[in-house]
Amino acid sequence: MYGEKIKYFRNLKGYSQVEMSRKLNMAKGTYNKIENGETHLAVDMLKKIAEVLEIPPIAILNDEPININFNDYSSNNGTCVVFKPENFFSYQKDLVEKLEASKNSEVIAWKDFATSQERINKDYKNLINQLTSLVEKL
Repeated sequence: MYGEKIKYFRNLKGYSQVEMSRKLNMAKGTYNKIENGETHLAVDMLKKIAEVLEIPPIAILNDEPININFNDYSSNNGTCVVFKPENFFSYQKDLVEKLEASKNSEVIAWKDFATSQERINKDYKNLINQLTSLVEKL
């Protein structure tokens, strides 16, 4: 779960896995296992990775979409990164797609409701006109 975020931030910084492994003083294969979720991420390693990527550790741990303002973490010239739906991690993409499908079906239901209300209003107006005609004839 964390490996996907680490990879995202690594790519954002423009680092290769080799560069990251060098900065972290570890073998590339060991670093690769972190990104692939094949190894447990210890707290001290989490802190080191966050430091190298110049992000707060919570950016890696948090399950929610987040905003990172690199003004607070120096070198990216104030670039603000916002996770938009196309940048969500796979488990978040699934959630967004389900929400979108739910909203789409809700919109369709409301359109159907509005259409039926228009029909009811039209029928009601016709009925009033017919009743008015009958009353006038009396």
